[in-house]
Amino acid sequence: MGQHDQLPPSSPSSPQPAEPRRWRDADLSPLQLGAKVTLDDDPSPRELRAAQLDRIHRVLSTCKGESYLMWLRLDAVADLIEQHQCGTEPADPAADPASAANSAEFTRLLEPRTQLAAALATAMSISRFRAEALLDQGEALRHRLPECGLLLRDGVIEPRTFARLVFETEGVTDPALLAEIDHRIAEAIRASGQVAPHAAGQQARTIVTLIDAEGARTDREIAKDHIGVTVYSRRGGMATLEITDSAETIVAEENAIDALVKGVCPNDPRSTRRRRADAAAAHFGAKAFTCQCDREDCTAWISSPGSGRSAQLVVHVITDGSTLEGGDKPGHLGGYGTIDASQVRDIADRPGTRVRPLNLTDLTGRAAQQANPYRPSATLDAVIRGLFPTCTWPGCERPAHRCQLDHVTEFNHDHPEAGGATCYCNINPKCLFHHQLKTFGDDWLDDQIVDAHGTVWTEVTTPHGVTVRTRALNTWLFPGLGLIPCGHGPPIAPGPGDPGAEPTRTLTRTEAKHAYRQRLRARNRMEDPPY
Repeated sequence: MGQHDQLPPSSPSSPQPAEPRRWRDADLSPLQLGAKVTLDDDPSPRELRAAQLDRIHRVLSTCKGESYLMWLRLDAVADLIEQHQCGTEPADPAADPASAANSAEFTRLLEPRTQLAAALATAMSISRFRAEALLDQGEALRHRLPECGLLLRDGVIEPRTFARLVFETEGVTDPALLAEIDHRIAEAIRASGQVAPHAAGQQARTIVTLIDAEGARTDREIAKDHIGVTVYSRRGGMATLEITDSAETIVAEENAIDALVKGVCPNDPRSTRRRRADAAAAHFGAKAFTCQCDREDCTAWISSPGSGRSAQLVVHVITDGSTLEGGDKPGHLGGYGTIDASQVRDIADRPGTRVRPLNLTDLTGRAAQQANPYRPSATLDAVIRGLFPTCTWPGCERPAHRCQLDHVTEFNHDHPEAGGATCYCNINPKCLFHHQLKTFGDDWLDDQIVDAHGTVWTEVTTPHGVTVRTRALNTWLFPGLGLIPCGHGPPIAPGPGDPGAEPTRTLTRTEAKHAYRQRLRARNRMEDPPY
């Protein structure tokens, strides 16, 4: 464009985008987003708490608003798909004469859907891939998952969760099965309290596997075509190794790597991320793995890769006994999630696999180890990590097999019968951070409830008084668990909790931020430049 060239004026008939101030000036007080609660220079504790709770409610209300706005966006996208007549192409045009006439459109390189995606990508300044994803989600909202779409509209789930549900159900093609799956997923999420995106995705995968078992088997066979190893070169002499294999194989390899990592002493200076990378290289025979503390009193005990504990590729699968006899009920693979019945049987048929019956009646009066009532029995340990596949703190995705089992009501080591019981009603997994937050944090409270139907729920209450209740994710694995008599009385004198000292930081938050920025700069120098 020349120095004196001017852009042509917009056509008066062209629709103009809404001005930003229209949002700014809107009256949002009915949504708890009116004027903020203000504070005096010297507020009382009660006034300060009220102001903090006001801000928390504003955050929660805007989250629901984002969900509704995304529903409006996807609803408009669904209208565009219908107006441009670019829905999903017919599976068999010959069987549908009405669609056969338009089948030629779908063979064009720039068929209608591609052009609509390009138009959205241009208008929104996003990639064509993201625009295609919007079209998929808009179509799912209108036709494939309308009941799940209402969850988004009502603020029950967030946009990221709806995208996960679309992904988990995209392999289902039978309309009748899809309608049932949509209904079951929406029903399960509404009945589960507050559900994080990863938990909603697991629920969807479980329901799809239960209802469309044949489709799940087909998907797994198709997915085997992607098994392989890929290497990506990076700047700075670095590279990335990516391995794709069956879930049980990858989980087993990861467990073997973690077994090496656990062998170093507490004084090893490397981060967990760096230790795992070094252990993985040793696992594949690229280099030796040793503790790097350089101390004479080092207590590390590291077995050689391929021998000892690192050679035992261990995975844990829980399933109904009928599945091993040819049934279609899915199973749960620890560290991964729901797997279909055929995959369960494939794992059970592997040489060296041990199948151990899990008898829930063992939890009646014998839920703790006989020699140590603080420690759960092997049965209780397996049940709890199966019932709660991740850390039970809302939003945390840490796998249960990497978590600590916590007594919700504190165990009394001096008088075990008076404190919190070692029982399914009082034990759940927590990652190290959230276990420490409960133990040493200010005014945090957690609880575990078994309702009248035998369903196990967990609760966490923040210092601001906000309580989040969530149903145990894998209730489907143990539908009758909560109806088993516990065999103990209510806690009378809970213990004092962890008697250890509160952990401290090696770096202040500011020092850690500066160190992170330095690592980020170093990483950016290794990555390809964005131009």
